[in-house]
Amino acid sequence: MKKPENRKKNYQQDAECAYLVMERLRGGDLDQALASSGPLSERAAAAVAHEVLKVVATCHAAGVMHGDVKPANFMLREASSGLSSTDGEHGPVLASTAVIESLVEGGSRPPARWLSAVDFGCAQPLGRASLNRRTGTPVYMAPEVFQRDYGREADLWSAGVMLYQLLSGRFPFWRSLDDCRSRSVDEVMRSVLGDPVPLSGGVWEGKSPACVDLLAGLLDRDPGARLTAADALEHPWFREQLGGSLSSSSAAAAAAAAAALAAESNIVPMAGSHHHDGHYRPAAACASPSVSMRPHAFSSPPVAPACAWYAPGPSGVAVA
Repeated sequence: MKKPENRKKNYQQDAECAYLVMERLRGGDLDQALASSGPLSERAAAAVAHEVLKVVATCHAAGVMHGDVKPANFMLREASSGLSSTDGEHGPVLASTAVIESLVEGGSRPPARWLSAVDFGCAQPLGRASLNRRTGTPVYMAPEVFQRDYGREADLWSAGVMLYQLLSGRFPFWRSLDDCRSRSVDEVMRSVLGDPVPLSGGVWEGKSPACVDLLAGLLDRDPGARLTAADALEHPWFREQLGGSLSSSSAAAAAAAAAALAAESNIVPMAGSHHHDGHYRPAAACASPSVSMRPHAFSSPPVAPACAWYAPGPSGVAVA
């Protein structure tokens, strides 16, 4: 088995901090692409979702929950010529959905490595006990995360919300992005816990039955009935949209990659520490998020509107 590529380019440490120099990703993130160019075709969305689910399956097989699956945490490795706002050398790239569409144009097979997952600041180790910290980005968080009783299945809900957004340009529970941005975190929670998920009419009239079926399987409020990452990777929609570009067993390939990752990296086991507030923090979750909230803040006035966590580029919010 080929060893995973070591993407750490350099390492420096001083008395207070450790510095990792990682590979450079030139293409911008998927949140930027959606903001600048709108939703994706089914085929392009399938190419993205398949890569995202492979990341989730690899994490789960390695005993890790990503905890913050969303477009802003997946970056294009390269920017196609003429499709980005800069050349990537003198400023940030404005990602475009045209870049993604070009990868699957004419039924072509996307390159082997074209999308990278970033920001594992909300990751947690998986074990026999359920998790109970509200962590992630509220609009992508699964119902059971708000209820403080969840496991790996929550990543699949987030992947479903992300796919819904890639295909429609909106979130499941609001008619427009502007409507969603006006909601408080408490309102987001209530919608995620109880509002119906629209999968008929409007933009969904033009989507394939297999596409809608996959979304329904990912956005099932019952974690036990929700598709697993392995099941989702084998869904007929991917074969329908991507055909021969798929490997014979995506789930098996992801599991094999996870085994190699666990053997060659420090992802498993994940060391943790006890912080001054008495709460245990896994190592990958110790980095300070862009916004933090007090325990039980979801029943109190939110410290910021929900849009603070799904504007392009933020880290997820970790709630003790």
